Amino acid sequence: MQLFRNKVNESTRTMIAGFVMLIIAMGIGRFSYTSILPLMQSQTHLTVTESGYLAGSNNLGYLAAAFGAGFITWGNRRPRHLRIHLILCVISTGLMGITSSFIGWLLLRFIAGISSGLIYVLSSSLVMETLISNKREKWVGFFYSGVGTGIVLTGLATPMLSHFTWRGAWIGFFVVSIILILPIWTSIYDGKFEPFLTNSASKHSLKLPQSIFIWLLVAYGLEGLGYIVSATFLVAMVKQMPNISDFADFSWIVVGLAAVPSPLLWSWWASKASYIKPLITALILQALGVIIPICMPNIVGVVLGSILFGGPLWEYLCFHLPQRVWYDSQIAIMLLL
Repeated sequence: MQLFRNKVNESTRTMIAGFVMLIIAMGIGRFSYTSILPLMQSQTHLTVTESGYLAGSNNLGYLAAAFGAGFITWGNRRPRHLRIHLILCVISTGLMGITSSFIGWLLLRFIAGISSGLIYVLSSSLVMETLISNKREKWVGFFYSGVGTGIVLTGLATPMLSHFTWRGAWIGFFVVSIILILPIWTSIYDGKFEPFLTNSASKHSLKLPQSIFIWLLVAYGLEGLGYIVSATFLVAMVKQMPNISDFADFSWIVVGLAAVPSPLLWSWWASKASYIKPLITALILQALGVIIPICMPNIVGVVLGSILFGGPLWEYLCFHLPQRVWYDSQIAIMLLL
């Protein structure tokens, strides 16, 4: 009984640490740029083209992390690399408020993209392995709600930090990240668990044709191509809409609020059905979320679009798959990124 309690406590600590890491890596390291962008455009005269280049640099770093993670055997080095990339993510965020060099910004956003991507992969593998080994895989939804929580945090904090200009916003998130890291620093470790795989999982895994991953990769790539515009420019776009410009920051909060419960909801639905229907539904809803604010440039369109955009956030849907494919690590990482 004591051993069971220790393992449950260990899995809980790992899950909470992973949750906080997603807040830092994704909510702050990756997506704080969306909420700070209007400040940079108005105070540094950053053009739309330059804004796109900065977003592209971050995405390029994320892409590099996606390809690199699949070819590296991490072994028991995951905690060390998580700590390293958490530090890089936090430092690259803070330095954005120190330098005024556009080249420097490009480099820092690229570094933030790499670090956030690797944190996402490594924390996911660590948390999933721990939860499945302790037969607590249903808790995975709580872990992935860290992304939405991070988006809500940046949406709420940016208006307050904006009183200190765009520099203060970046440096403020640097401070927030440090505060978040300190309590979880010692909880980032690699437990030695025996793999747990149900007979049901084995049966499902054998039925998955290899060709499906090619189609998933294509669909995922096209989805990313469509969503990234809203993920980068939503707040800036709403700022330019007549009569609702003051609602811009709140639109990003709505995205986060919709994203927080979505892992739990998608996981529940996926447990009741095959993953194809939830996947198709999520892609359709998110496509509508991207286009509705453009077709309806008013508060109703923005709220509805933000909900539909944030609800089926792209990463979450694949994570009802762990019992089926998680122990093929290469496939899992491809599904992650």
